[in-house]
Amino acid sequence: GIFLVILLFLTQLFRNITFNLQQSIGIHTGIRLLAAVEFVGFSKLLRLTSPNDAALGQLITFTTSDHDRIQDAIVNGVMIIGSPFMFLMSIIYSAYLVGPSAFVGSLVILLFYPILGVISTLSSVLRLRVVTITDK
Repeated sequence: GIFLVILLFLTQLFRNITFNLQQSIGIHTGIRLLAAVEFVGFSKLLRLTSPNDAALGQLITFTTSDHDRIQDAIVNGVMIIGSPFMFLMSIIYSAYLVGPSAFVGSLVILLFYPILGVISTLSSVLRLRVVTITDK
């Protein structure tokens, strides 16, 4: 019994360490990519012969709204790639432990993804409305 508890503790510790390393590498890569993108934007703005308020407004909008989306895509990109494999493994293991009734719980979890997609779409629509108002 004690041996299994120690193994479970070490497994969770390794899982937490690798998850935190993944997050920190994603954040570091995201910051580097964002710095490069901002450099390109500022360089383009400086090359304009007569920058107007619209160009400056577009750059400010980019650095506030699109900046966040790029950062989230970089940080969560690795997680999105590995999630189907982890979900499949958890379905198999829960079916092994609980039995066929575990498939019902997994189906309920899968049914929440379309709801999350609708909420994400609504969020994108609202963000586009804010960007068009800000750029005016």
